[in-house]
Amino acid sequence: MKTHQTSSRQSLLVLSASLLLLIATCFSATPTFAADDADAIQGTWNFVEGEVNGTSLGEILKRQGITKMQVQFSDDVMSMSGFGPRNQQWEFSLDETKNPKEVRLVAVETAGKAAKGTKLTAIYELEGDQLKLCLPGDETVGVPKDFKAPAESRLSSLMLKRQTDKEESPAKP
Repeated sequence: MKTHQTSSRQSLLVLSASLLLLIATCFSATPTFAADDADAIQGTWNFVEGEVNGTSLGEILKRQGITKMQVQFSDDVMSMSGFGPRNQQWEFSLDETKNPKEVRLVAVETAGKAAKGTKLTAIYELEGDQLKLCLPGDETVGVPKDFKAPAESRLSSLMLKRQTDKEESPAKP
């Protein structure tokens, strides 16, 4: 009987030691976290399709002779190119807690399209190499509810694709 108790205690000790080792390994391992959107959004994004007030943005750009539009996120600055001789620049911050997620923009340089300091709240959706944005036309337009920009909404909806190393940036004016 004593041998059976000793054997059971030894098994219990080995099991306890194994569990403690497993727990210690789990807690001492370097945790891996998914990158947050502020990191994931960094880089250059090429225009795929979009809509402004119910009209195809691709058609608008084509009529204006614009062949490529890009949005670049670098640190806390969003730059938009392809609208004219100068890029538009906005400081941005993301709010991942909202549904849909929000991007707050403050105008830095917009080539006359908005006064410096103008504040807008847009929405975004980031999935892999696809980025959707829906932006209000000015400060008087509320936060978009979805990624549609119907006629007379004063909204712009953009679908962008991350630029890869193989793709070229457009020539700067």
